[in-house]
Amino acid sequence: MAVAFGHASDAQQGPSITSKSWAHDCTGDNYLVVIITHRNNPGAITCTYNGVAMTLLASESASFNWESMFGLASPASGSNNIAASWASATNVGAVGMSFSGVTSIGTAIKASVAGSTSNFSTTSETLTANDMLVGGAGVPDSGTPLTVVAGTQRAENGAITDATTNGATNTGTGGVVITWNYNSAGDPKTWIAVKLVGAGAYSTTLSESKTVTDDLLAAPARTLSESKTATDDLLAAPARVLSESKTATDTFASAFLRLATFSELVVALDTLIRSGVRVISNSVTATATFVQESVRSLVEAITATDLFVTALAFGRVLTESVSANDTIKKLLNGSSTIWTDLTKTVSSWINREKL
Repeated sequence: MAVAFGHASDAQQGPSITSKSWAHDCTGDNYLVVIITHRNNPGAITCTYNGVAMTLLASESASFNWESMFGLASPASGSNNIAASWASATNVGAVGMSFSGVTSIGTAIKASVAGSTSNFSTTSETLTANDMLVGGAGVPDSGTPLTVVAGTQRAENGAITDATTNGATNTGTGGVVITWNYNSAGDPKTWIAVKLVGAGAYSTTLSESKTVTDDLLAAPARTLSESKTATDDLLAAPARVLSESKTATDTFASAFLRLATFSELVVALDTLIRSGVRVISNSVTATATFVQESVRSLVEAITATDLFVTALAFGRVLTESVSANDTIKKLLNGSSTIWTDLTKTVSSWINREKL
């Protein structure tokens, strides 16, 4: 939200007074600025609105020209009196200006101006689109000696003898000034100005910062909660194991405690021994069966080997039989070579027998 001008007022009063009061309407406005110009030194000065003390933002003087600016945040709504008082009687001229949309103010700037200068300006203030520069020029003169060259005139106290205040504003982005023109260049002049800061980027940033901060603060709490849950689960696990172990132990102990007599204990031990013997017996039987099966397999393997060897021998005999049979067939077929060989062989047997 940008700063907006609301209402203006001015005080016209004759010379040589020590206080001045006038009405100002602050309906809808949230910041009030009052600028007072004195001819000669007024001494200590105070200002209130609806009885509430305003803050002195700055004072400036040049020779016999004295100027003061006051500010008040959240002034009472409606039309109420601005009341100023000071120590020494002087001529005075004053204006009031109120604004809406002000979130804060800058540091007041001020200066006095040499008497020979007709146009004079505030120093540059850096504004955003939502800000406004408000200022007042004071001169020790009457009538309407001041006009605004850069900015917008909001109030001037008018035909007051020897003390005039002109209130003005200006807006823009970057460096902004307010410039006045004084038609009597020979007199001393003063000006005071202050930046009124509007909402916008500042509020948005604060709002976003709050959201991020809230999220950041919530995260550790959530993490701590999750950590507590995990820790509880971790602690519960050993307890559960111990509980189950205790139950098993109790059951075991209960079983023995139920053996009310020595004879029952003997029976239980006998049952245990018999169970062990039965297990051993079964084991021996299984081992014997395994050995018998192994021997039978070995015997069968030997038998198979014998049969294999026999088969090989039979095959040789068969081969030799086939060879002999082929020889006989050759003899029957009249092979001369075979008969010759046979005759020689038979002759050799006969001759060997004779000897």
